[in-house]
Amino acid sequence: MTATVETITEQLDMAVSLPPADAPPLATAHTVTLTDTDVATATADVSTPHLLGDHEALAESVEEDMTNFWPTSAGKFHFCIDELPQELQYIHQLLQELKSTSRPDVLYHLLQCLQVLVLNADALAEHRGFLIWCQENLLIDNLWSVCNASHSHICSVCVPVLLHCVTLCGGAEVFCHLIRDQFHHHDHRVRFTAVERVTIIIRFMDGSPIKTSLPLQTALATAFCYLISSMDDINVYVAQRATLYIGTIHDNAVELLLYCLETQFDLVIVDRPMVLQSIYQLHNTLSDRKILTWEFFLNRFEALLLEAQINSNKTVDLSNLRDLKTHFYFSFW
Repeated sequence: MTATVETITEQLDMAVSLPPADAPPLATAHTVTLTDTDVATATADVSTPHLLGDHEALAESVEEDMTNFWPTSAGKFHFCIDELPQELQYIHQLLQELKSTSRPDVLYHLLQCLQVLVLNADALAEHRGFLIWCQENLLIDNLWSVCNASHSHICSVCVPVLLHCVTLCGGAEVFCHLIRDQFHHHDHRVRFTAVERVTIIIRFMDGSPIKTSLPLQTALATAFCYLISSMDDINVYVAQRATLYIGTIHDNAVELLLYCLETQFDLVIVDRPMVLQSIYQLHNTLSDRKILTWEFFLNRFEALLLEAQINSNKTVDLSNLRDLKTHFYFSFW
């Protein structure tokens, strides 16, 4: 008997001829989709095994899907810009254009379109993940950058949109961090510009939404305290500008800001020294105007005394409290 042996030199795909005992283990892929109602703090481990066949195309699809996870301070949210509602896509495009537009007339019309979508249509309330990412990367920073005293018509449209964004999810935190970074910047020119922009925001703010929004009260109280403290800035130009600009704030705005400072004093204990110092400095600066009284200090003194009595587990004697308040009142005069 004879046998014929043939030698095959080309590379064969032996995956199909493996016996059942040597078959590779099966893997199951699970897909997880994060929605707006999910807490965006989920983590995932993605393994990329060596696959037979068109593994490059599959790897590209996995990588493309991972790009749709948008990082924020609240975690990562999964969404695709092209799959968002048309109004949100338009808002995203408008904010992109704001960064590259310098013509005042174009900026004015862009902000008018943004105002209609944000204030009238309330489009930002539809998608929480996109809203948080947009607040931290586009909305607050871009609207802050166009608040310039040289174009008041732009500020009249921009400031209401900015204040509305502060009332939305995550807006107050982003705005306060932005204010802190601007007023603590090592470059005096940045602090010089921050004084102007905070004053512009105060001039064009409306009192109706402020008293109904606690985050907005906190944000405005923080900005006003930084503006007042700028009168003692190490740079003489920043200090002089802050002193002059505070004198231009109208009486209604000052009364509204004092209301915000009172709320901040009552709710945030660690901010009480800063609030007291700011109001005392404001009294010395605007002493010739009749809008500031000692009623704030009298009311706060009563609140502090009540807190001290409660914390010491003693019975509060209201008659003694009135006598102390009266004595405290006449001591000022």
